This record gives sequence, C-alpha cells and structure tokens, in this order.
Amino acid sequence: AHSAEARAGAALRTEFPQVRNRIDIVLKDWQSATTAQRTAQLDAYARRLSTVAGRQPVRTAAGEYLDGERLAPTCPSPAPQHRTPPGTLPSPCAGTSPNGFLLTDATARLTVTCACDPYSAQSLTLVGRLRGVPAPAPALFGGPTAEFQDTRDVLVTRLPWALAVVTAGMFTLLAATTRSLFLPLKALVLNALSLAGAFGTMVLVFQQGHLKWLVGDFTVTGTTSLLMPVVAFCIAFGLSMDYEILLLARITEAHRSTGDTIDATALGLQAAAPLFTAS
Repeated sequence: AHSAEARAGAALRTEFPQVRNRIDIVLKDWQSATTAQRTAQLDAYARRLSTVAGRQPVRTAAGEYLDGERLAPTCPSPAPQHRTPPGTLPSPCAGTSPNGFLLTDATARLTVTCACDPYSAQSLTLVGRLRGVPAPAPALFGGPTAEFQDTRDVLVTRLPWALAVVTAGMFTLLAATTRSLFLPLKALVLNALSLAGAFGTMVLVFQQGHLKWLVGDFTVTGTTSLLMPVVAFCIAFGLSMDYEILLLARITEAHRSTGDTIDATALGLQAAAPLFTAS
C-alpha cells in the first residue's frame, strides 16, 4: 500500500503538472478599516511572497503573482493578461474570485504551488521562507509540507521531555524492584542500543533501499515517515522493558531464596522463559 501510494504521488507530480504540491496561506482576523486598505495589503503581501517563492506562482483573489509582479486575474469575461501597478485590484473581480479565493472582511486565502515533493528539503525550505514574510494579519499555513513541518517541530520540542520521563520512571521502577543501581542502568543502556540498531536498520532498508531482495520490492522514497520511529520506540521500548522487569523480578525472587547469583539467574530464566516464548 505504501509503495503504491509513493508511486502514485511521484506520477502525479511528474506527469500531471496541474496537480502540484500546494501550500495554503490563510490571513485570519483581518482588521483593516476599509476594503481598499485590505486590497492594498493583500497585493503587497502577495508580491512579497512571490519574490520569496521565486518561480513558484502565488495565487490570490487578486490574481496570480510571479517574481514580485501581478498578472491580471482570471475574470468571467475574457481579458488578456497584463501587469498591474501595486495596490490596485481590477474591478471585475473585486471582493471575490471565480477560482475560489475568497476575500472577505476578515479572511483571505493565498496558495503557492510547487512541483517538488511535499516532504523534500526544497519544500521545507520554501515553507520556512514563506513563514518569514511579514503578513498584514495572522497567517495560518496549510498543506502537507506545512503540516509535516508543524508535526516535526512539536516532536522536536516535546520528545526530549517524554524520553526523560519514561527513562526516569523505568529506572525508578527497576531500582525499586531489584534494589540495585547497576541493573536498571544496564537495562536502559542495552535497550537504547537495541533501538539504535533497529532505527539504523529501518533507514538502511526502507529509506536507502538496501536489502530489498530480503524484505520484498518497494518504492525507495529517500525518506522515513516522521511518526514511524516514535511508534517503533513506544512499542519496542515498552515491550522490552516489560520483559526486563519480569525477568529481573524472577531472578530477584530466586536470589532472595537461594542467596546464589548463578542459581538465581538460572531459576529466573527458567521461570520467565515460558511466558516470553508464548508472547
């Protein structure tokens, strides 16, 4: 399914130019006094965006912008495209647009289209530069690239805190169970190494395309789903620590009964092995 999705996305971008990666920009809660002021602000903002976007067109209710210049909008009555001076909006399309770009008292929508992959470095750089353009009102960015960028920023901000809480909780639980500081530290280090190997293998196989003969044919996109490492961590780390706690608990119980480390290890493994095997 993922392979078919990747192939379809690549085919749409390369074979159907009208289906592009679209970046939506919505100006919300626009409080300018008059329609003329909003029109002038929208015109100036669209021109700034088109300068930053380079050869990527910017479309608004006022028309299409390219390289800091505006072309005449597509109106119901046919008219040749020509460049218009800043701050003016042709009257046939004032207030609305036949292509769906609404211009109301409080909202306006702009779009930037790009033939690049939504999750490529080029798209991320473009969205970052567009976000930095001063807007006349609070600007909300949408589209797959902006959504990916927002999700990544949230994960980068919150993930270290989540890892710290999980690590501290597991260390405390293991220390209370085993009455040892070395065993919890050993368990966390080994699980971290195991997860690092799993993530490295994920990148090697599915992102870089090695060992395809071993796992089956698929489309190499050069990227890894942003949420996949997080999901893999939650499942693998949680299960491995569960097994670690069960095993160390059995060994600890046996050690309290026998007082011998070697015998306790063997008895703990014997007691926990059936459960691990069944799982």
